[in-house]
Amino acid sequence: MQKSKIILGSFPTTTQRYYDFQQEELTRINGIEEREVQTALIYCTRYSIQEFFKVRWETFKNQYWSTRMSETDKILHKKLDLITSDLQIIISPQGTLHDLTNFNEVQMKAKLILDQLSKKYTDNTDFLEYRNLYTDKQRVLLTLNYYPAISLYLPLAHEQDPIVRNTQLIPNTIFYINETLQKNSTNIQINGSLHQTPDLDGLRKLFALKGIKISSEKALPCLEEYQGNYNLTSSGTVKDASFDIHFTFGKHYEKKINYQLKTIRHEEI
Repeated sequence: MQKSKIILGSFPTTTQRYYDFQQEELTRINGIEEREVQTALIYCTRYSIQEFFKVRWETFKNQYWSTRMSETDKILHKKLDLITSDLQIIISPQGTLHDLTNFNEVQMKAKLILDQLSKKYTDNTDFLEYRNLYTDKQRVLLTLNYYPAISLYLPLAHEQDPIVRNTQLIPNTIFYINETLQKNSTNIQINGSLHQTPDLDGLRKLFALKGIKISSEKALPCLEEYQGNYNLTSSGTVKDASFDIHFTFGKHYEKKINYQLKTIRHEEI
């Protein structure tokens, strides 16, 4: 396949599509397995506006299954999900988020929901962070770029090859990833490798604080797999997409992440 940057093609005036989204994360720490699954249904309507595209992104039927989340935590997450359950976004010709046109509505919804939750969960200190987030449209747009479902719908344009992205593969630790891209008319593949190794002394201290064993002083963080696959329609929109990440640090820490976005018929809902 020929390497190139993504330039989205010509789209019909309006496209409407239902998606089934699933995010699964498996973590093994000291031989103990933690698993978390999130699913949602998404209804996406896309309009052409000159060279840009306006998308209404509606999320519903969010569900959580987890070995570490309590029922209270699941209810809390579902409530927070409602803040971004109806987004009206503008996409650039290259497939990047350009604007959130209903930011004021999202902001008012955030205030209402956070006010309600603050009264019920008085000991949750994260609500202040959420309040600060929804005061700034650009911060919200940046955050949306990291939503797995949206990132699967919008494989961001590569202006250069490779490009460096960042992700958290260990809590409170940023890893930088070299991404390379291969593309043909109906398929995009993204592969990645570690751009640089984080401060190992800092990682070992973090693991010691969390009681995570390190098998050897010579153990290094290893990105075993980092691969995205995007199947496109003939008009260039994403039909199905998936992303797999497999990361290890020694023998006692392993994380596997899988994201999937699949087109479904209305009858399947």
